Amino acid sequence: MTFGPLPTGNYAAVITGVPDNYTMDLTQMPIFIEANKTIDRSFTATVKASLTIYAQDEQGNPLSGCHFEIRHQNGQKVGEVVTTATGSGMIGNLDPGYYVVEQTSAPAGYVITDVAKTFRAVAGQMEELTFINRSKPYIIVTGTITGTLSLIHISEPTRPEPLSY
Repeated sequence: MTFGPLPTGNYAAVITGVPDNYTMDLTQMPIFIEANKTIDRSFTATVKASLTIYAQDEQGNPLSGCHFEIRHQNGQKVGEVVTTATGSGMIGNLDPGYYVVEQTSAPAGYVITDVAKTFRAVAGQMEELTFINRSKPYIIVTGTITGTLSLIHISEPTRPEPLSY
């Protein structure tokens, strides 16, 4: 940009109105103006971070219809993603920082094994996370189980014998 004659002195170049889906390295820069001197300064706009989520079964096949919630580290929900037929979904326009991605539902016949994952969003970068879903029946237990566990050793197909520990 070119400005008309300005008196010698200290000024500040200020960026207002950052384009959508971009983040600025600086929004204000000090400048010293002198008569008959050309000054060249640059502000850098970088595309905001994005995230691609992949959902797969145990054999690596893509799973569609997996639902995910994305939250900033402060707990604020920033979006939802549902995987397509390719087993992937994307969210963009993420500010730099840490996020938690939680799978909230799995397709019929599958159970969630990776409930939540954390990632760091960096401007100009696309992050990728993969979630594996197991086909039923599996028992997924969260929490503490108390009680007694008995093991039975099968020495012959028809005669189980208890083990003592």
